[in-house]
Amino acid sequence: MSSKFIYISGPMTGLPDNNFPAFYKAAESLAEAGWQPINPAENFCGRRDLPREIYLRADVQLLARCDAIALLDGWQRSRGAGLEYLIAQELGLELIHQRDEQWWRSSPKPHQLGSVMIPPPWACAKTVDDKNQRREQDGISNRSEIRR
Repeated sequence: MSSKFIYISGPMTGLPDNNFPAFYKAAESLAEAGWQPINPAENFCGRRDLPREIYLRADVQLLARCDAIALLDGWQRSRGAGLEYLIAQELGLELIHQRDEQWWRSSPKPHQLGSVMIPPPWACAKTVDDKNQRREQDGISNRSEIRR
């Protein structure tokens, strides 16, 4: 059985070193417990100079591919982590809180559905016209050409 993916969520903004050490420590502990950690501190090769919305868009995409979310201490005081928590709840992800004793020892539970990637319907179309037609069927009105 392959490892389940877990997204690490917690406060970054305004903390020393963007709280990266806490994220790296959590990733190490979760990996030792059998998880495949997704660490947002590693996104964009650790760059910290991009607009906040760029990071959030990438984080949400990564989170949606995971089976669980690990919530670091202080996540409630972070707007970004709060958003990630709400998304995780709506997606039915397993929630693991750092405040729980020995949280990092939570082993992945057996798969129910597993990590599933569902491409948009137009992703399988062979031509630009096919893609636009599928996008229209799905109620997406943007008629700009889709590049391969």
